[in-house]
Amino acid sequence: MPALVSTAILVLAMWFLLVRPQRRRAMEHAALLARLEVGHRVITAGGIHGVIEEIGDQTMRLAIATGTTVTVERRAIARDLDAGEPDTSVDDDGAEADG
Repeated sequence: MPALVSTAILVLAMWFLLVRPQRRRAMEHAALLARLEVGHRVITAGGIHGVIEEIGDQTMRLAIATGTTVTVERRAIARDLDAGEPDTSVDDDGAEADG
């Protein structure tokens, strides 16, 4: 009987330490992807900064420089800089950008 109780406590601990926070992060990421719009400044999971030019079902087209666009998976978007998060990017001349 004590083994059953300790196993139950271990399962509950795993739930609160691993499963629950992961579900919360997944829901927050889904909400982030749902509120993205054309013109938003974003950062991908790979660290690429860009402006959304087009949003498709599974992909997005980002402008990363003048005349340069890339297509990325929607789920690769890590942050939306237009959602109130500070912009920590660096300008071309190496100076920190104005937030």
